Amino acid sequence: EGLKAYLGMSRSQDRLSIIRFGSTVEHCTPEPVLLDQVGRTLLAAKIDAEIESDLGGTEIIEALQEAIRVAGANGQILLITDGEVYTSADDVAQVVAGQCRIFPVGVGSAVSEHFLQELADKTGGYCELVTPNENMALIISAQCRRLTLSPVTAEISWQQAPAWVEQSPVKMFVGDSVMLAANGDALNLASLTLCSEGVRQQLDVQPRELDAQAGEVLRRYCSARRLPTLSDAEATALAVEEGLLCRHTAMVAVDTVKHETDGLPKLVEVPQMMAAGSHGHGSVKSSSLS
Repeated sequence: EGLKAYLGMSRSQDRLSIIRFGSTVEHCTPEPVLLDQVGRTLLAAKIDAEIESDLGGTEIIEALQEAIRVAGANGQILLITDGEVYTSADDVAQVVAGQCRIFPVGVGSAVSEHFLQELADKTGGYCELVTPNENMALIISAQCRRLTLSPVTAEISWQQAPAWVEQSPVKMFVGDSVMLAANGDALNLASLTLCSEGVRQQLDVQPRELDAQAGEVLRRYCSARRLPTLSDAEATALAVEEGLLCRHTAMVAVDTVKHETDGLPKLVEVPQMMAAGSHGHGSVKSSSLS
């Protein structure tokens, strides 16, 4: 449904190629199809007949390299995957070198979020994650809309430099919300300017105060976003101070008391528990926080 929605919003001069991948890589068409009325009809039929997740494993790097070859430099790639993959820094570097913008859609409860986010960040794309209870067609449609947009960059200047400020996204897209965390005694913006295709637009910034409870939650959230920029010692201190659950505050308890046994211990095999919703099994119930 999401891919069909893209066919409806695409431009007649655009070309589209659909590639299925798993343990192997398969092309739905021998070459990219021009999205005139004939091409849209052809691809809509192929989407109905051939788009199934039944190709085995997830050889994602091979599939991305093939997509980059087809798209060419400065092409756009919409990547839909459950993201349960193991990759190296060299794999990511090879994909980034292809000079294509990648827009991943991570599906399910066991997505490799770091990998997909890295692909988007380093290629100027945008990453979306979809849980089993969300409407995936809407998410895919939103990603397809970004494919047709020119990226936006932001220039921010401060009256007084913050003690710490999060690096602004490399690329942004019209219609998206963007959060930028900063910490300092006096956070007064001097100017905020958006730039797209050589056009600059300066925006008025309207500050708003939050109540104590909301401010505390936001402060802790921003602190969590700051952790990757700190050394291990600094991150641990901040995580402990703010009460953040992360790798810096993880703890393993070891029982040092010896327990006598009669003979050798019995070997018990415990099957690995999969994340709810993984591989199309189980479900994730939505919840609300009060």
